[in-house]
Parts: sequence; C-alpha cells; structure tokens
Amino acid sequence: MEGCSVSLASSIWALGLPTNCPEKKVWMVSTFLNKNTNNKISAIYCLGNPSMEAFQSEYAKALLQDLLQKFKSVIIEEAGLVVQFDAEDELKKLNRKLLKAQTLFESFQQTTNKTWQHWVGDVTGVCYDAEDLVDDIVLGASKTSVVEKILSFFERRKMAQQILELQDRLEDIINGLDMVNRTNQQAQQCSLGCFKKIANVKEQVVFPVKLFGRVNDKEKIISMLLKETSMVSIVGMNGLGKTTLARSVQDDSRIRMEFHHIVWISVSAEFDMTKVTDFILQRKHECEYRFLPENIQSSFDDLYKGKSILFVLDDLREVKGNDWSSFCYYFLCSPSCKVLLTTSNQNVVSVTNSTPYHLHMMRDEDCRALIMNRALSFNNLSERQRASLEDIAGALAQKCKGLPLAANILGLLLSSKRDDDDWVTLSERDICELRVFKEEIFPAFRLNNPYLASHLKKCLAYCSLFPRDYDFEKDNLVQLWMAEGFLVPQGTTSLEQIGCEYFDELLWRSVFQLSHLGDQEMPTYKIHEFIHKFAEFVASDTCFRLEKGECSVPWHKKARHLSLLCDSIKLAFLKEIEKCDGLRTFLLLNEGGTQIGRVPYSFFQKLVRLRVLDLSHTNIDALPESLGRLKYLRYLGASKSHIVRLPKSASDLDGLQVLKLRGCSQLLELPKKMKNLTNLVHLDVDIKELRCMPASIGSLSCLKTLPAFMVGKKEGYRIIELKNLKNLRGTICLGKLENVKDGGEAMEAMICDKPFLKRLELEWSRCSRDGSKAMDVLAGLQPHKNLEELVVINYGGSRFPGWFTSTSCMLVNIHVQNCQQNDVMPSLGQLLYLKTLHIEGMDRVKHVDYHFCGEGSNNEAFPSLESLKIQDMMYLVGWNKLPDNSMSQLRDLIIEECPSLICIQSLNHMSSLQSLEINRCTELMSLPELPMSVQSLIIIDSDLVKHRCEPEEGPDWSIIKEIPYVEIDFDTVVPGATHHSLL
Repeated sequence: MEGCSVSLASSIWALGLPTNCPEKKVWMVSTFLNKNTNNKISAIYCLGNPSMEAFQSEYAKALLQDLLQKFKSVIIEEAGLVVQFDAEDELKKLNRKLLKAQTLFESFQQTTNKTWQHWVGDVTGVCYDAEDLVDDIVLGASKTSVVEKILSFFERRKMAQQILELQDRLEDIINGLDMVNRTNQQAQQCSLGCFKKIANVKEQVVFPVKLFGRVNDKEKIISMLLKETSMVSIVGMNGLGKTTLARSVQDDSRIRMEFHHIVWISVSAEFDMTKVTDFILQRKHECEYRFLPENIQSSFDDLYKGKSILFVLDDLREVKGNDWSSFCYYFLCSPSCKVLLTTSNQNVVSVTNSTPYHLHMMRDEDCRALIMNRALSFNNLSERQRASLEDIAGALAQKCKGLPLAANILGLLLSSKRDDDDWVTLSERDICELRVFKEEIFPAFRLNNPYLASHLKKCLAYCSLFPRDYDFEKDNLVQLWMAEGFLVPQGTTSLEQIGCEYFDELLWRSVFQLSHLGDQEMPTYKIHEFIHKFAEFVASDTCFRLEKGECSVPWHKKARHLSLLCDSIKLAFLKEIEKCDGLRTFLLLNEGGTQIGRVPYSFFQKLVRLRVLDLSHTNIDALPESLGRLKYLRYLGASKSHIVRLPKSASDLDGLQVLKLRGCSQLLELPKKMKNLTNLVHLDVDIKELRCMPASIGSLSCLKTLPAFMVGKKEGYRIIELKNLKNLRGTICLGKLENVKDGGEAMEAMICDKPFLKRLELEWSRCSRDGSKAMDVLAGLQPHKNLEELVVINYGGSRFPGWFTSTSCMLVNIHVQNCQQNDVMPSLGQLLYLKTLHIEGMDRVKHVDYHFCGEGSNNEAFPSLESLKIQDMMYLVGWNKLPDNSMSQLRDLIIEECPSLICIQSLNHMSSLQSLEINRCTELMSLPELPMSVQSLIIIDSDLVKHRCEPEEGPDWSIIKEIPYVEIDFDTVVPGATHHSLL
C-alpha cells in the first residue's frame, strides 16, 4: 500500500476540502465571508478523477482529430488526381468511420470502464497508417514530369488497396467498441447518480490553511489589494500552491476588515458569464432566483450596493474578452470591488488586464517543512523517529522540484508509514513511479483538458523524446513539429507561424518555462520534470527515449518516435531498429558526441516512414544512397558531424523542409541538384565554408533560412537568384559582391522586398579599386525598412549611398569594417533608431567631426545611440567637439587601436556616458573633459595619458578622481563600481 487511504481523506483535510467527496478533479466552490462574522458557507461540486488509462488514450484521440482535418482537404482537393478508382467516395467512407471511432472514444473517456482500452493501440496504428496515405496522395498530386506521372500510375493501385484495408481495420475497431457501448452507457448513468448525490451537499466546513514558504508572497499580494490595484492574478504552473495562497490571502484579517463580502468561485473550466452571474446572485438567498439579463445590475445592487467585495476566481483557465467585459461592467462598477484570480494561463492575464504576480518554485527547505507537517499530522513519533524523519523529508524535498502539491502528497504518504525502513525505501524511489503520485499529481498536468486542443496534446507528448531538464529552442522545436505533421493548416498562415502560436499557447499555460537567454539572446525553455514525466506516460506507446546504458535493450517494436542519448551505437543495434518499420522519428541527442560509424544501406530501406532524421554530434562521414528512399522525410540533421558530402539521392527528397549541417568542418559541397528540393524551408549550412555555392538556389521559393549567398558570375550563381526568395528571414550574408555586374543587377536581387530579414551582411572579398561600381552595387542592395542590423565589409566606395544615411533608415545596429576608400566618417547622426555603432578599419579617415552627425544641425544627432566603438583607425588624428545636441543617450564609448590619435576634445555633451575605454592610443596627449555621469574609465597601453593620470600629481587627476572606478593598464587606480561594457 502506498498511502491510498490517506491520500483521499488526509490530503483533502490538508487542502481544506470536504472529506466525503471521493475524488478530486473539477471543483466549484463559492464562499461568502461576512465582514462581521467568521461564518463560511461553501458549496462544493466534484466531477471525479480521470483514469490514467484515459490519459494515455488522449494521444490516440488527438491523432484522430487531426487526421480528420487532413482528410477534409485531401478528399476535396487532391485525391481524384492520384487514386485510380472512385477515390472521393471511398475516402468519405473512411472519413465516416474515423468520425465514428472518435465519437466512441469521447464517450468512453467519461467513464471508468477500461475494457475499451484494448483498442487504443489499434486506433493509434490506424491513424499513423492513414497519415502515411494522406502524404502519399499529396506527394502524388505534386508530380509534374512525365516520368514521375508514369511511376505514380503504378502506385495508384497500392493506394486504393490501402484505403480498403484501413476501412476494414477501422470497422473491426468500431465493432469492438460497440460491444462495450451498453456497458459504457450504464456506467454513465451510475456516474451521473453519484454526481447528483455530491451536488446536493450544501454546506461544508472549510478548514484554515497553514502556509509554508509563501509568507512574503502573501504579504505582497495583500499589499497590492489594499492599495490601488483592482485586479491581481497569481500566475504559475499547476501544483505551485496558487489556490492555497489565495485562500490564505482571503482568510487574512486585513482582507476581512477591508471587504464586506468575499466571493470565492473556483472555475476550473472556461469562464461562463451566464453561470457565474446566476451563481453570484442566487447564492445570497439560498434559493432559486431568476432574472432577466437587463436586470442584472439592479439585482446586484439590491444585494451588494454600498458594500466592498473581493471576488476570488480560482483556477481560471480560459476567459473570452466579451465575457470578462460583461463581468467587469456588472460586478466591478465600484472602486471598492476588486478581483484576485489564480491561473496557469498567461493569456488570462492579458484578457483580464490584471496585474500579474508570478509565483515561483518553492525552496527545498520550505518543501521539507511542508512534508514534515503533513507527515506528523497523524503520528506520535519518538524523538529518534523524528530525527530520522527529518533526514528523509530533506531527501524527498529535493525530489519535489519546488512543487508544494508534491510535498503535500509525499508528506501524507509518509504519515501512513511508521516503519523506518518504509521511509528509507520511499526516499530512494523515483516518486514519479508511485501510484499515488500518478493518481493525484498527474491529473494536475492533464492533457485531456477540454480547452487544450488535440494538436497541442501531440506537441507536448512529443517533448518526452527529449531528456529531462533539456533546453528547448523554440524555432527548432517548431520545425520538428512541422516535420512530424502536427501543425494544422489555417488558411494562408504559414505553418511555422502556426507552430509558434502552438508554442506560445503552451508557454501561456505554463507548460514551458523560460530558462535563460542563450547565444545572440535566443531564449531557451524548460519543461518541469513532473510535466515531462507525465508527457512520457501519455506517449508511452509511441515515443521512446533510450539513455546511456539503455541502447542495447529491446523496446516496443510499434514505436513511432525514438530518441537516443548514447555514447556509441553498434551496428547490431541499428539492425534492431530496422525492425521498427513504422518509425517516424530517429533523433540522436547526445551533444557530447555519439560514435556510430557507418550507417548500413539497409537502414533507410527498412525505415521508409521516417519524417525526422537527426544524426548530429556523431562521427559519420557519409550517408548511404538509400537515403533517397525516404519519401516522407521532412527534417534531416547532421550538424557537428564528420560528413563530407550528402549522397546524390538526397536531391530526390521531395518533401524535405529542413536541412541542418551546421558545424560540419569537413563538408565540401551540397548535392548538385539542390534545386529539386522545392519544399525546402530551412537550409542551415555553413555555406561560406563550402567549396562552391549550390546552383539555382532561386528555385527554392519556400526558403526562409539561407545563412549566406556567395555571388558568382555564371548563370545559376548570380545575385539575381535571390529575386524570388521573398520569405528569407533572420540573417543572411551576401559574399563576393565584387562579382555583381553593376547596380542594376544588384537591384534585381530585390533585397528591398524581403521584409523578414533582420540582419544583413554585405561583404566584398577585398576592398575594390572600382569605387564607382561598388557605390552603385551598394545603392542597389537597399534593404527593406524592417532590417535591424547591417554589416558592411571591404566596401570600396568613397561615399555611402543615400538610403544608408537617410532619416527614414530604421537600422538599430551598424558595423562598418575595412571600408578604406572613405576619407570621412559616414554621416549616420540622423538615424533615429540607431543604438549600436561599430566602425573599424577606415584608414583614410583623419577626423571625427560634424560630418559624422549628418545634415540638419538643428536636429539632435544620434538621438538613440547607446554604444559606440571606434577601432583600428590608423590615421585618425583628432576627435573634434561635436554639437551639444549629439549623443545624449550614449552610455558606452570605446576608442581602440588608433595609434595616430592626438586629441579628443570635450565629451561633456554626452550626458548619459557611463563607461569610457581608451585602448592602445599611444599618441593621445590627454584626457578629454568628461561628464559627471561617467562611472568607469579604462585606459590600456596609452602611456601619455597614463602619466597624466598619476594620483594627486598628474594634470588629468582632477578629471578622474571623482569617477567611481578607474583602471589603468589593468591596475585599479580608483576602486569602486564594477566596470561593465555593452559593447
């Protein structure tokens, strides 16, 4: 026994819930607290707990729902083009059978009858096979050449046979489900009778709540409610103790004194304004109270006029804008009416326009205190047992991962055990494997929430392929979802945009948690360990993850998705994987590297249903030609491998959407017929390192990711290949620009027609002597106004084009490097949004002066500039005083490797300057005048300045002595604030 009896009675007591309610899933609680009394009247409604088998069936149900969506479009648009016989009628029959299976699934999930679970795996298998059929139809309809159409003809009979076979399999499943349908109906009637009995409970005693680890949170929330904040949302993932905290807030004496009435409504479903209104108004009189909608306000005034009210809406998962507006109009018409709500959905905060209070994980010591409190609730222990229990509670607290719900249940489980050995055994177990954990923790993370769409259930279950504590990158995960076919098309919206919306919704629902900002400020996300474990359980029949030491054990031969985290994989194990002929996903996730050696030719002959193949971080140097047999493959990764080239057959992968070969230092070239991959969306390859650019890249009109394009002179390699790539986004480097014929050809690339690009690098191989041509080319490469960052390297023009310095330019970051034909600084002062500027290697420039600020002296120059770096300016002699209305927001200034610089005039006009660094300016005679805002000064290898800054004696000592932090040649002269630079 694992504390089963305790978890139903004791944990209800611990949470302040009625002990005569046998299960806990959906609660409806209303509490009226009179200001002059301590009496509470509560009505509590309970709908029961879903079985764990029902959770597992959600994956199959989600597959059914999405498959039906796909069938709609296929039946209407493409089937008749591919299948030989009357495709539409037969597919409609198949569609009807799918609908019936879905209906039966939904009805059975409302019962505790488990006999239908036998067919869950069968339904899952049918769904996957039907999806393969859909893909065959879509790929067949896309055949265009005569040869392809002839070959396609021989596939038609096979497709027709597949449709009939699927119908037969579904018919068997439906017949089996129908056999238990009567039992299901009886179970529903029994369940309804139980519900009616529970719903008749009118009054319950709500026990006081003891708070652990949330005292500071409670005080902050109370302070918000007692001040000007009218609506406060306690936000966090399920199990964090939001409800307990809210109840503690409402029980506080300060809240009781402030509000005449406290109305507690536990929603636990979509916010229904009609039901909530009826509930609020009729509960006051304890009788049926009917009203017309137009009389809501008067009815409310009759009951509460002149009274201050706190509405507590607990577990608000979904709310529509119109419903919330109505709630505010009728019930929050007075400043004395306020709202405290709890939610795990960030979107609720936006809709309600409430002030969020984000609840964080509880500390281990607080979890330990909670465990001890619950464990000692029913036990009279000796001092020795208490000491032993303290150690056990500490070990268990670390396993709670900051969730008080887990701590509460583990404490109650401990209270049911009096033997020390039982305590030790419990502390050593994986708590996620405990039955009581599955019954009471997993429901908090349920995927069968009626408002969590089927496609989101599949996306979350898919995350179980990745190890616990994995850092997810949003873009990569969305690409995997897209490759697996989880993204349901919505009109003209791109699939990746739909995938981003899926991810954001899971983020709003607190499934994903922001982990940290990675390279280039790309955020990464984690999934809480318990949610991850639940996802593993739900997808246990289809998704398998094998970790170190497990790569020689057998797994389910019906697996559809497989990931490995192994140091090495032997050929015999790959042969075992070949037996899993329905496999759709094969991921190698060991970033430390996996020794795999040679991939056998038969591997891809057998695994023809693969959608996702990622062999990154391995020692493979080649892939067999059988790769071309993977007609369903949409995602191919081999980043940071030893691969030299892809097989020629890779250009036959018609459906390929993502190709990732980052960090492959030995990669020489891409397949010559890359232009055939017309569905390719992301080409994530170090193109600048290749021996040659793939030809006719312009044929890939769906392309969004293209890290670089190296311009050639021959047909298929010219810059005009970029003309039709309107969906390019992120970063692109245009290299070897000396091969562009003229400005006209540059304009044909239509860089100005690529609104999704954020960063653009324009690079000549060397500084061109034909400055006039370079100026025309740069003028023709004018980007879209949405571009944020521009890098220009080895530009040979003597001046920059008008678009580069125009006030309409919306660039945020600019880096100009080795533009050696310019003898004046680029006039960038009138760029309104420029925040970071880095200029280096402009050897002909001798002065920084008014020209740098641009035309229009009446306008503020560099109004948004925060960081400026001047570097490797060999002949820069002087920095003249700039206008007083320039660089008012500049915070960081670095002047580096300017060996001829003699004088820097006053920087007093830089009123926000905080950090100044002068590095290797050996001829600089003295420091400039500095504003009082400077907090940090760094001087390196600038001897003349160094001597002038000698403490007490140097002529410039008076300038630096008030600066909090001064460092000269790595020695601290004036210790104080810690130096930091944004550059």
